[in-house]
Amino acid sequence: MADTKSMSKPLRELNSRYESGIIKMCDRIGSHLTQRDVCLLTILSGTGIDATLKRKIKNGKDLLLALTRTGYCDESNLTSIIDLMKIIKRHDLLHMIHMKKKTKGNKVFQ
Repeated sequence: MADTKSMSKPLRELNSRYESGIIKMCDRIGSHLTQRDVCLLTILSGTGIDATLKRKIKNGKDLLLALTRTGYCDESNLTSIIDLMKIIKRHDLLHMIHMKKKTKGNKVFQ
């Protein structure tokens, strides 16, 4: 990520909101992945994750965060994660892959 000391305050807040949102999403989805799912996704992601990151992956959250760190996916393009979930037949998790927060009303905020 970018050096936060050199950014303006609004940009730092936006960056921290993004990072916190992507981390929450990875945590939400990763907690539902089994060890088998993590192994399959690691293999399917191919060379997107280097060997040092692969050794650090212990659960689904670690895997999804590694994919975002390597640029495999980002906030604006989550289709790669959606495609991986479809390949391993985890259609039950597709509704969790989003960056939007729902509020009490029918309004949706990002």
